[in-house]
Amino acid sequence: MTGVVFSYDQGATRYAALTEIQQPRVEIIESLQGMMERALGRFIEFNKMPPKRLIFFRDGVSEGEYNTVATAELAAIKGMFIIYSSHFKN
Repeated sequence: MTGVVFSYDQGATRYAALTEIQQPRVEIIESLQGMMERALGRFIEFNKMPPKRLIFFRDGVSEGEYNTVATAELAAIKGMFIIYSSHFKN
């Protein structure tokens, strides 16, 4: 199981959760890009603008897999911000 909990308001007082099922013993959240797309979409729908910053807490990664997981998951997160930020250029 994987899960992402996110705040979708600017005051960080409203939260929603997303869950996915993936293969056992897979440390990388394989569906993170899609989960981020849904979370960002919800934030933008509620606030009519993208978030100014993102704080991402991650748990459950072994020390030996940390760099691999961080690289893959950060790429998914940054990719979604690049896609969404192109829609909101001033």
